[in-house]
Amino acid sequence: MNESNNDLAAARAFLELSDNLREKAFSCEVLAPENPFMTLTVSQARVFRFLCVTTRENPEGIKLKELADQLKVSPAAASEMVEVLVRKGVLERQQSETDRRAVNIRLSENSSRKRENVETAFAQEWCFLWQDFSEAEKTTFSRLLGKLKKRMNEGK
Repeated sequence: MNESNNDLAAARAFLELSDNLREKAFSCEVLAPENPFMTLTVSQARVFRFLCVTTRENPEGIKLKELADQLKVSPAAASEMVEVLVRKGVLERQQSETDRRAVNIRLSENSSRKRENVETAFAQEWCFLWQDFSEAEKTTFSRLLGKLKKRMNEGK
């Protein structure tokens, strides 16, 4: 096999792993296809994923302008996406505790619970997948994924 065939084989293996993880997620009740979260558009899912990460570190949420800046969209576009997600019960607006004039956007209580359930299910799956790997192999894999992620971000 030449280098490009090795690259292609590695890409196929990676995509197959991703597909298998996605199938596991769909088999989990939390991500069942009839779940309202499965009806999110790509843009709405992007907002949801960003807030899942952000609100883990900052449960109060973030201001709409910060969200728009982070997603590289106009405040009007961010506001529209947030409004739809609020109506779906995925997000909620809450007055800032530090600035009475500001409103923060954060996950709804239901979304926070679902995020925790998904994270627990994935943690269990990863423990199962990792059980035959040494610490050195895990470290190498993580380092390689980091390099791939960096390269992907450079291409944007």
